[in-house]
Amino acid sequence: HSLPFKAAAEPYTKEWKLIRNKLCEGNERIFLSVTHCGTEHAIYLSLLGPSPNDVRVYQKLLTEDAQNKLLKLKTRVLKWSKILNRTVCVHGNDECEEIEHCEVSFEEILEEMHLFFLPILDGLSLCDEDVKGKHVVLITDRSLFGLYWENLPLFSEAKSVSRSFSTCFFFHRLMSHEENKGGSLGKLGYIIDPEDPTDEKRLMHAFNKVTEGTRDNWHGLTPQDHPPSCGEWQQGIESN
Repeated sequence: HSLPFKAAAEPYTKEWKLIRNKLCEGNERIFLSVTHCGTEHAIYLSLLGPSPNDVRVYQKLLTEDAQNKLLKLKTRVLKWSKILNRTVCVHGNDECEEIEHCEVSFEEILEEMHLFFLPILDGLSLCDEDVKGKHVVLITDRSLFGLYWENLPLFSEAKSVSRSFSTCFFFHRLMSHEENKGGSLGKLGYIIDPEDPTDEKRLMHAFNKVTEGTRDNWHGLTPQDHPPSCGEWQQGIESN
């Protein structure tokens, strides 16, 4: 995903040590990278922590049965996510019969995910003590991004679980924040699809319910405004 993980296999340089120390500042932050390579039928994991012993890599080759299980898991997660989105956006968070009659429950999805990834994470020698009291930053590729990593029992005692695109992205954002130290972090940006494909244009209604009481901390564009330009999309992403 980024230079720091690749550097783990290279000579231990002063520059690499400085980068790792900054990323894992105060012994409170670890990074977990998970990538699925379909052409090689393998899952690659990398751990980046505050000490040299916390820099680990692991490759898990998937059997045909494991590949089918992963595909089934991702299909179920996608179906559940679509139903959940319709519940929030179309039904306004009210009870939805689709969820009640869905062939698989959220708890079953989490259990499937736990059983599938537990032996893979064990191969990385990742245990509860590695994450206990730590800020865990997850970095996954596109094919695994939709899975509910934050709900895995392994992370139950972590201080926080968040996501980033890469360690390089996180590092540059961290340095940018330090350069502007003392200033405001700014408001959270949002852009609501002006073409709103939902019935009765429910996206704005759902957004209002979710952000009720916190709107002073947000800024962005709604369907009542103009369609966002490329620059406005970029500013919205950077503000978050």
